[in-house]
Amino acid sequence: MRQTLAIGLCLALATVGLAVAGEGKKCSEDTQKCLNYLAQHVKDRGWAGVNLERGDDGKLVVTEVWDGTPAAAVGVKTGDVLLAINGIRYTEENYPEIQKLEPQMKPGATFNYTIASAGKERELTVTLAAMPADVAAAMVGRHMMEHAEYDIAQN
Repeated sequence: MRQTLAIGLCLALATVGLAVAGEGKKCSEDTQKCLNYLAQHVKDRGWAGVNLERGDDGKLVVTEVWDGTPAAAVGVKTGDVLLAINGIRYTEENYPEIQKLEPQMKPGATFNYTIASAGKERELTVTLAAMPADVAAAMVGRHMMEHAEYDIAQN
């Protein structure tokens, strides 16, 4: 089972926050509260320019890298695995430490990422850009659809 992860969304877990919903799991917030949060926070969020999915093995895999983005500029590729940010490994037990980074994740902020690429770990420095309005709208819309699909499945 793969769970789609939307960067910059509700209740951060990774790069600029990940909301885990769908696939039988729901975001921990009610739909309206989540929408209010997203409307407030996504518009000011820094963006690396990738989509991530959590694989069956729990790893965060890059599934898309947009051209012309900070991630593309430093060589992030589809299939790379995100291992850490600023030295904090992406693990369940490190969730609180990763969440503490969220307020700093603004356009112009620089973060150090550890990725696995072709079986080797690499350190990359990424300066976040402003998230394009169409990308933010798509992420919010996708997350709200996950809320709706979960709610429909529960009724």
